[in-house]
Order: sequence, then structure tokens, then C-alpha cells
Amino acid sequence: MSKIYQTTDELWEAVINNLPEEIKANVSAFAGKSYIHIKPNSKHLGVKDFKYCVEYSKTKSRAYVNVETLNGGTEGKTAIQNYIDSNSADCIVKSVVPQQGVKNKDKWKWEVATPATELNAELAQWYVNTITAFWNFFEE
Repeated sequence: MSKIYQTTDELWEAVINNLPEEIKANVSAFAGKSYIHIKPNSKHLGVKDFKYCVEYSKTKSRAYVNVETLNGGTEGKTAIQNYIDSNSADCIVKSVVPQQGVKNKDKWKWEVATPATELNAELAQWYVNTITAFWNFFEE
């Protein structure tokens, strides 16, 4: 029987506790929120403003992990896409199509999602695996 978490706070605690130390040190989690943010270490992308976003949507029953430019516009999008295209590592990010922000057209994100009907240990592990894959791809 899989552990069921009652709140996203419990879910995020389980996710954060199982992340590698170098990622854990960069996490920002806010009580009562359906998301956490992770600050990148790397500056090699040529993008000043980007972050990792981790989200759970109860209404859509979906879990998301993405890399998001904050205000880089086309220049930020191009820098990240060039990095993805030129990186030879095999990663789920390689097949992701960038999405432009709805409210802020200067934002772009590369997102991976999975169905999530309940907050359980399998979902927490999916987050840990996906966050770690993103981190290793962009931070190595």
C-alpha cells in the first residue's frame, strides 16, 4: 500500500527529503502552495533568469516539472533550446517542445507532465526522478 499524503505540503516535504543535497539546497517551498521552485546553479546556459518549477494541479489531476525562463524573451528561449539541442545526454527534456507564456509572452517553459489523481509515494518518486533528470541535464 502506497503512502498517501493529505496535503501538498506533505508531498513537497517527501519530495525535498529525497532529492540529492545539491538540489535540496536550492529549493524554495512555500507552505500551502501547489508548487515549489528550484534555483539553478549553472550560468553556462547564457540565460540570467531561469528556474526549475515543480507543480501539482488538483483540478487537472496532473504533475508538472519544467524549466522556465523568467523574462528572457526570444533570446532566453533560444539560449535554452540551443543548449538542449547541442547536449548529447539522453534526457526526457530532449523531446519537449517549448511553450510560450500565456500572460507573459517573454516567458518560455520546457515541461514534462504525468497524470496525478492522488498525492502518493509513487508521485513523490516521479517528482524526485524528474527533477533530478532536469537538474543533471542542465547543471552538468
